[in-house]
Amino acid sequence: PKKKSRNGKRDPLKKFKKYLLENDITQSKKISFVEKKIEDEIKDAVKYAQASPPPRPESALEDLYVEQGG
Repeated sequence: PKKKSRNGKRDPLKKFKKYLLENDITQSKKISFVEKKIEDEIKDAVKYAQASPPPRPESALEDLYVEQGG
């Protein structure tokens, strides 16, 4: 299910897309191509995450801080 912005007029991605098109910086076809690539990449990442084993509880705090070594 797609989430809808509470106020579509304030959506920065929609505003940027509109700006690009209104100022002839790019074409709608090219934007659609990029949007499709992004959607595919997100779907692949979700599939990978769902297929991966759950993280170990003891790893929850790993890589949160840099330890200063001697």
